[in-house]
Amino acid sequence: MLRQILEALRGKGLLAHMLDHFTDMLDDGEWMFAVVTAVLMGEKEAGEVRDAIFARDEKVDAEQRQVRREIVEHLTLRPEVDLPACLVLMNVVRDAERIGDYCKNIFQVADNYGCHLAQGSYEESLRQILTEIKGMFSGTKQAFHDSDTHLAGEVIGKLRSLTKRCDMVTSQLLRDNPPARRAVVYTLLSCYFKRVAAHQANIASAVVAPLDRIDFLDEPDIWGLRGGV
Repeated sequence: MLRQILEALRGKGLLAHMLDHFTDMLDDGEWMFAVVTAVLMGEKEAGEVRDAIFARDEKVDAEQRQVRREIVEHLTLRPEVDLPACLVLMNVVRDAERIGDYCKNIFQVADNYGCHLAQGSYEESLRQILTEIKGMFSGTKQAFHDSDTHLAGEVIGKLRSLTKRCDMVTSQLLRDNPPARRAVVYTLLSCYFKRVAAHQANIASAVVAPLDRIDFLDEPDIWGLRGGV
């Protein structure tokens, strides 16, 4: 169904314009995550990118509001037409906006606490998760753009695995009871990483799930993907 929806989006002026906004939002989220990754890895100083991060987050927010306005205007003029396409867009732009928010939150942790993921067991786990989430943006965008159900299933499976690994880091922190500052910083990072991965997976779920089941990632059988994610 998504393929037909995307064809409708691309074939009509205002809907195509809204789809372009969504694509820009995903690109911005990918850029923000790459920058916060560089900060956490010690490759960039937080002060170098602070203004750019906050400006990009504001741009993502503005694009979401623009898409919402255009959807309302479109459906007001043509309420019986393109409703599925508009509902899908309304859903995925929310996820793209949330990715931007969590990237900003990750940056704030790194900035406020001077956090770099140096050597150590927690740091190694978080570095690996961070790197893998960063690498999933391209697959998420491609799966959605091409309506590729096979790729979407792979993306969802990998991202769900990453969310579980984030939970494992949090559980390990609770068991080990490390110093308070370290526990707070790494718990926040693991939670924010998890949410970025989950929102990417939600976008990919639009490719394989019926409209009423988008975002319900714990029910792979409803997509015919049992055993694949």
